[in-house]
Amino acid sequence: MLTRPKPDEVEATVVWMSGAMTPLSLRPPVHLTRDLRDHDQVVARSGALRAQGVHDGEIARHLTAEGFRSARSSTVLPSLVKRVRQAEGVVSLTAPFRSQEKIEGCWTTWGLARA
Repeated sequence: MLTRPKPDEVEATVVWMSGAMTPLSLRPPVHLTRDLRDHDQVVARSGALRAQGVHDGEIARHLTAEGFRSARSSTVLPSLVKRVRQAEGVVSLTAPFRSQEKIEGCWTTWGLARA
């Protein structure tokens, strides 16, 4: 018997001739990230890590280590973290380095090249 209780979960139950049952739960790839059961937790956790000054790639590694995944991957991809960040209207931590000559009195690469 197969059921799909949630978009990102498939439950299978093998019923043997003896009447014994063997349950199995799988988490197959899904089409949309928002269909993941823990999508809200991914958004909240990535926001918390971003507030600590962690970059997208490192956030992706943290989330993967904590057991989260992307829609079609068993790991959290940096592109997912980027999309979550952009959906919240938050710029990357490195964006200021591309448009300011100095930050806190120190030259940025962009600023030094212009000077």
